Amino acid sequence: MDTIDLASVEHLKDQLDYLLDDTTEAIFFYHQRYYRIHSIRANIIYLKETNCSGVPLETEDFYPVELETFKKEAQLVAIVTFTE
Repeated sequence: MDTIDLASVEHLKDQLDYLLDDTTEAIFFYHQRYYRIHSIRANIIYLKETNCSGVPLETEDFYPVELETFKKEAQLVAIVTFTE
């Protein structure tokens, strides 16, 4: 009979909780700028420009990019947790 390492299970649970937290967001580097994902609709991803720490810039515009293009060209640079 196999045994389960409870410490590994707890570690996995902690990682999943962190990634599924609503205040956790990925920051991407794309076309020499930093972005957070605002939304995805019909194979278009809408990006909100940020600084390198993930703080949104003072623009109200969203940058639309084809999802496949974004997947190929964007680089994940950070996963940040925002607090209110």
